[in-house]
Amino acid sequence: MLKAFVAALLGLMVFASSAVAEMAETIARNDKNTGWLFISTANKLSFNGTTVTLSEVSPRIVMFADRPRRVADAVSLQDFVDGWTKGKDNSFQSTPPNAGFTVWVDGAYQVSVMELSDPAYDGRNLSFKVKSVKGQLPKSGEQTSIFIDWCNQIMC
Repeated sequence: MLKAFVAALLGLMVFASSAVAEMAETIARNDKNTGWLFISTANKLSFNGTTVTLSEVSPRIVMFADRPRRVADAVSLQDFVDGWTKGKDNSFQSTPPNAGFTVWVDGAYQVSVMELSDPAYDGRNLSFKVKSVKGQLPKSGEQTSIFIDWCNQIMC
């Protein structure tokens, strides 16, 4: 049930956008105080205790605005990773975001919240250093979704 809900939510957000754009363009079209959230999906997850790797990750990341904006777009995952340090003191590098993970393991979803840092993307795999906020990541899993905290025009 949760799997179908996440798939439907992602599809709705992607198709709600008028076109696929780059992150900076999408953010610039909106008020600087608009809060943005991000969703990425991958077929597999592996975790070594400090670094999580999402394998066969979607090359686009869904970004959507928090209320009251109700705007969504799908942007390049590479652009998202490249923008991690933009904004210097107001960047994800200086203020690491939290992310909720849902990971399919042994016939059920495991949910945890991690603080993310040091992203790396090679065109197929996305990795982050993580610190637990709540729960733990499994050593491996499938059908992974990651829901990343907000940023705004000042921060992104």
